[in-house]
Amino acid sequence: MLFDPVWARRSSPSREELPVLDAVVISHDHYDHLDRQLIERGAGTQPEVIFHVPLGVGAHLEEWGIAADRTRELDLWEEASVARGRVRLVAAPARHFSGRCVLDRNRTLWASWVAIGKRRRAYFGGAGGYHRQFIEIGARLGPFDLTMLEIGVNHPGWGAIHLRPENALRAHRALGGKLLLPIHWGAFDLAVHAWDKPIRTLEAAAPTSGVELVVPRIGELACLSNPPALSPWWDQVD
Repeated sequence: MLFDPVWARRSSPSREELPVLDAVVISHDHYDHLDRQLIERGAGTQPEVIFHVPLGVGAHLEEWGIAADRTRELDLWEEASVARGRVRLVAAPARHFSGRCVLDRNRTLWASWVAIGKRRRAYFGGAGGYHRQFIEIGARLGPFDLTMLEIGVNHPGWGAIHLRPENALRAHRALGGKLLLPIHWGAFDLAVHAWDKPIRTLEAAAPTSGVELVVPRIGELACLSNPPALSPWWDQVD
């Protein structure tokens, strides 16, 4: 299971709700992607799980009590094996930044991630703006059965460090994606617009771009081999 912990649900899950994990994958150390409480809960209930992080991020986990031997730090284009060798995880480039306070900007690496199984491939974008290396990632590691790309900051002023719906569609095509799972929206308001504006923008633009969306409710499980039909559940949320 691939996820940035704080985006997995609107609120931290209880111990009983956490799924069995083969690996935890972190894209970067911003608070909205690296949540201490959820990391500690996950580590406490599943002491064998290994955390895969970009260079430098392991120091945060060690400070929170995660043993160093449970962390794998990867540089860009490096890879690790998980799920008893059934899945390759590759750290790929992203256009973003890192840091958890004013004085530690860009002292740790940030990355996107690729998961390669025997039959399927998935791309997890984390957070970041559009960059030309989407094409390189697609050529080297794709095409992808699923791309997970952020859409949540739907404002041109954030375009260098966040995708927005239009560029998510562009990146999906560059990666050679089949299904697009929009992420990084709906849990927090990161910009000055309605919480559902990103998904409504993407929903309207996807058909003309020839892109198929899969949009489960936050926390809902969805099977890649039988993805749920698109249902605008956000219309029912106050």
